[in-house]
Amino acid sequence: MNNETTIYNRLSYMDIAKGFGILCVIAGHMGNEAINRFVFSFHMPLFFIISGYFLSQKHTPKEVLFKRCKKLLPPYIFTCFCILALSILKNLIGIVIGIKSIDNLVLDIVKWIYASLYGAGSNHNYPFLIIPIGAIWFLLAMIFGSYIVKVIETKKNPILWLIIVGSLGYFSSKIIWLPWSIQSAMTASVFIYMGVLIKRYCLIEKYYSVAFPLSLVFWINEIIKGNPCIGIVTNQYPNGAFDFIGGGCGALFVIIVIKYLCENINHQFFLNLMNWFGKNSLTILCMHLIELNMMPWHALLKLFGVMNYFFIPVFILKLMWSVGCTVIINSTNLKNVFNKF
Repeated sequence: MNNETTIYNRLSYMDIAKGFGILCVIAGHMGNEAINRFVFSFHMPLFFIISGYFLSQKHTPKEVLFKRCKKLLPPYIFTCFCILALSILKNLIGIVIGIKSIDNLVLDIVKWIYASLYGAGSNHNYPFLIIPIGAIWFLLAMIFGSYIVKVIETKKNPILWLIIVGSLGYFSSKIIWLPWSIQSAMTASVFIYMGVLIKRYCLIEKYYSVAFPLSLVFWINEIIKGNPCIGIVTNQYPNGAFDFIGGGCGALFVIIVIKYLCENINHQFFLNLMNWFGKNSLTILCMHLIELNMMPWHALLKLFGVMNYFFIPVFILKLMWSVGCTVIINSTNLKNVFNKF
């Protein structure tokens, strides 16, 4: 474990890549089509690939599952609890001022408990209505996806098993959406395994001169053709295998470019800032989900006469909320809930 920590700290460009990725996550939840085409072409594959890059080769599948649960379930539960508590508070205020009823309160409590237990990232209507918990689906998918990859690595033909598991996750999700984002984990395991292979064959360290142009070509193709975009949360891969290739190449290209910038530019403040975003990306994600579900930014901006859905002020407000909450959490014992990931 100490060796892994040393490697992780030395590869600070990976943290910076995650910092860039979490900013893209926030931007990608604002409904701008042009930005989404860019962001969704690589941002979630990036996190899964980085996770695969640092996936322990010493631990068994059960040990990896235990470690992932220990790291990722506490922030998941904490975030669900915060959403539920804030929902209750909003309803109580609404009841006091006369715009809500007890029925609204009860329905919202049931809604968020149901969403928390089911763990879906997006709405689904088959074979029954599924209420999403939102962006923290990623935590559940990371738990199961990492376990899947470790199990696959024990097989004789891991690539074949990966294709079988990914295909099963994809096609079964068109029939029924299972709880805990298991099917998203099954397809995301392809990206996690890409991270394993990138590290194994030193594509970033030794063969970047080949990986750089090839990944750029496939990523550009993904950006151009990716409409609709990759959606791991809903198992949406409209271009089939090319979406896995394009998304993986986009993430690889971003990592290579960030590594180059870290080694060749001297803007230490900016690098330290992005490094902070990366190291706190898990906390920022959870705080972002809370504001995504609870904060009426657009309504607030209307009060000040700002155009509805105006991108820059809304993005700044979202960022200020997520960063501010993260700073507060890091200054209290709550930081123990959010193990650095």
